[in-house]
Amino acid sequence: LAAGDHGYSAEERSLVRAMVDKHALYLSTANPTPPILQPKIRNNATMDLSIRYSLPTFLASSLLSHYGYARTKKICSLMNNPGPITIRRNSIRFDGSSKELCEWLREKDGVCAELLATLLGASEPPCGHALGGSIRFGQNMELVAPTDGSNRYTMGSSSNSGSIVPPEGAIQILPPLAKSIWSMKGWQNGYFEVQDAGSQLIVQSLEANSGESILDYCAGNGGKTFALASAIMDTNAGVGCLSAECRSATNASVLHSKIVAHDVVEERLRQIKGSLSRVGFVTHDGNHAYNGTVTAETDRMDFKCILQTSEDLDTTHGSRCFNAVLVDAPCSSTGVLRRRPSQRWDLTQRQLSELPKLQLEILEKAATFVEKDGGRLVYSTCSLLSEENERVVEEFEQSSIFLNLGLERWKFDSAMKYDLVEHDTDRGGVHSDNAHMLTLLPSATGSDGFFIARWKRGTEV
Repeated sequence: LAAGDHGYSAEERSLVRAMVDKHALYLSTANPTPPILQPKIRNNATMDLSIRYSLPTFLASSLLSHYGYARTKKICSLMNNPGPITIRRNSIRFDGSSKELCEWLREKDGVCAELLATLLGASEPPCGHALGGSIRFGQNMELVAPTDGSNRYTMGSSSNSGSIVPPEGAIQILPPLAKSIWSMKGWQNGYFEVQDAGSQLIVQSLEANSGESILDYCAGNGGKTFALASAIMDTNAGVGCLSAECRSATNASVLHSKIVAHDVVEERLRQIKGSLSRVGFVTHDGNHAYNGTVTAETDRMDFKCILQTSEDLDTTHGSRCFNAVLVDAPCSSTGVLRRRPSQRWDLTQRQLSELPKLQLEILEKAATFVEKDGGRLVYSTCSLLSEENERVVEEFEQSSIFLNLGLERWKFDSAMKYDLVEHDTDRGGVHSDNAHMLTLLPSATGSDGFFIARWKRGTEV
């Protein structure tokens, strides 16, 4: 069954996906190389990884060219293991701290929930759990500094040249689960959303503030849109102001924020509308038929945020610009294959060659909505491939749009809880001119694979 061949029925394609998922599970537990295949992989790294970890050869080759054999092997092995269940506290619905949410989930939903930051430094398993499977402590993420393609940040060893602080609000729910996530009271009440730690870091990188207008240009089903609203709520409340009494005292000075969720696929925006009430927004359009645009606002007095969906920004917003723009571009999803094992066989080499062109086109268009004199722009993917990440950034920074808008590289620093430190290494340390790009690689209990780059806009040329 050729990938991308539409001559087969949906049932046949579904069967193949199920077979691939089953094969991925087998590889994660058994993983010996059958003797009949050993001659095919000897002295051929691409075939070795392709057969051993069930990957298309072009995908294995692309990863090898960027990360080398040892690191690619580790990445591929993690693609065939289930990822952790990571959630994000929704501060619009839950007034307490992330630690208090963990306690609430233990008491009300009977699950073991722990702050990701706490798990990193844990010497004892939480909730009486025995360590095993994919639950490990002391090392969570790997952070890649994309300089010349060979200089790498790592975590959990004496050779670290950088570290990363898990996002505030990131919580892991540890197995076994007595019930599904969607049947938990906490989720039904809107107290949390399921969101990988790396995805939360993308939202954090935008550094959203209360009173700002923000554009989520490729909003999808709204995962990062709602995370942005929650992040703004936290800045609105202020550090150490999590109680209802504290927030009530600030009502008179509440700033009004606005988030626009844009996507060209109407069904995705329809899903956002379906989630608004649960996460803390109220619509005023009654039961009218959905026409691609819906406006809602938060249903609490101490936080004012309007959320609007839009299929056509040129029509609904014209030449209006935003304080911050997030471009979570469509991509190969190679960083999240452990969540969708069969997707590796849906991806074709032709699609991979076409995606960067689309990503650059989207990024250039979105950049025109960034306001001048300090407006912020973040580009992200859930891809591990340089074709969709560093190379797209390089082309964007050489474009006339980038130059005419006066965009400048915006470095990651401790202001956003990224603890980045420069160290001397055999390859010359971290190149400061590329400190505005980050790649998150999967690890035993850490994030899925993501890429982030960001800029600020100065005065137009």
